[in-house]
Amino acid sequence: MKKISSILLKNKNFFLLLLIGFTLFSCKSKQKIEIDYKKNEYLKSNKLYELVTYNELKYNTLNMKLSVQIISNNFSKDEFTGIVRIKKDSIIWISFRSLNIEGARICITKDSVRFINRINDSYFTENFSSFANHFKLDIDYNILQSILTNSFFFYPCCSDDSEKIDNFKLCSDKDYYCISSLSRRETSKYFSKALTSERWNKKLEKEISDSSSNNHEEDYEFQIVKIIPEIFKIANVFLENYIDKQSLYISYDKQILVNKQIFPEVIKVELETPQLKSDITLNISNVYIDQNDQSYPFKINTKNTKIEFK
Repeated sequence: MKKISSILLKNKNFFLLLLIGFTLFSCKSKQKIEIDYKKNEYLKSNKLYELVTYNELKYNTLNMKLSVQIISNNFSKDEFTGIVRIKKDSIIWISFRSLNIEGARICITKDSVRFINRINDSYFTENFSSFANHFKLDIDYNILQSILTNSFFFYPCCSDDSEKIDNFKLCSDKDYYCISSLSRRETSKYFSKALTSERWNKKLEKEISDSSSNNHEEDYEFQIVKIIPEIFKIANVFLENYIDKQSLYISYDKQILVNKQIFPEVIKVELETPQLKSDITLNISNVYIDQNDQSYPFKINTKNTKIEFK
């Protein structure tokens, strides 16, 4: 149990891992499925978005158990288990456990983030937007919920999404449908092996300067989404803020059929910032959809010590 406590407190970036880490679901009754990855027709970004959103998980509440492995900076390895409960568009509740004994609890709503560490009787509670700003997270509740349910979301957050799909372009991939907030030419240039590190840094410095003077910083935050043919579920998502040198890669694997809906059974998350590089692997078991008695208990003891972030 002390290990959970040390993991939770050893660096502020771990809270980002907690928010993005609990991302998929399974069930006792599950069936592996075979997928034909052949793309058999040309589809525009608007149509792909329509098909992906149509095939998203239908639920009101979720309850799931999972095991988590986190490797930080290529050498520090941590493992623990968790219970995740979600009420759609309302609340995300997470309990961290060891030997079935709770060590910590998080409760997230659209307005707030609250945390209890039961090992050292400490807690924090903060407005969600303030929390995100403090940790420099370009996410809101809706993005977090979408990641947790393998649903489509737009990055960066906190702006009008209604017409964003019109700005997405098709990109190349031999196995998946691919759409990107960058044009095909810009995507190819960004990932070009011919563009050396020195040339890229010079180009980046100029673009940062231009974006600052023209207030177009959002042009340098982009998103690439790859979609599995036939079932139109998200295979992976890549997010990049290359001004702040931050990236996040989320991949969904081992699709299974549960209650006539398709879910990933394994998820891998790769997070990289100037301060942190982490690889997260999740294995999921025991998910229940739309339980009538699902609850989200969270009570802070007045004797607990408040955590102050600097």
